[in-house]
Amino acid sequence: MRKTVLITGAASGIGRALADIFAAEDYDMVLVGRDLEEMNAMKAAYERRFANSVSVIQKNLSKDDAAQEVYDEVKDKGIAIDVLINNAG
Repeated sequence: MRKTVLITGAASGIGRALADIFAAEDYDMVLVGRDLEEMNAMKAAYERRFANSVSVIQKNLSKDDAAQEVYDEVKDKGIAIDVLINNAG
């Protein structure tokens, strides 16, 4: 059974590098960040190259209640998170 990682700040920099590593290690992923276009491109590439399941959540985590909204969305999708990488900001 695959494990799932949630990565905040996933669209660039350290978050992007960590997403690349976890994708190659056969993790399913939840990518959270502000750049929806970039995260959707990452999703397509990971699913094509590694057959990972990737969910994308566009969210600015500096906003009030944003973390709760991410939690609620993940819960509503029935996704169990095994690893959290809190890289936003």
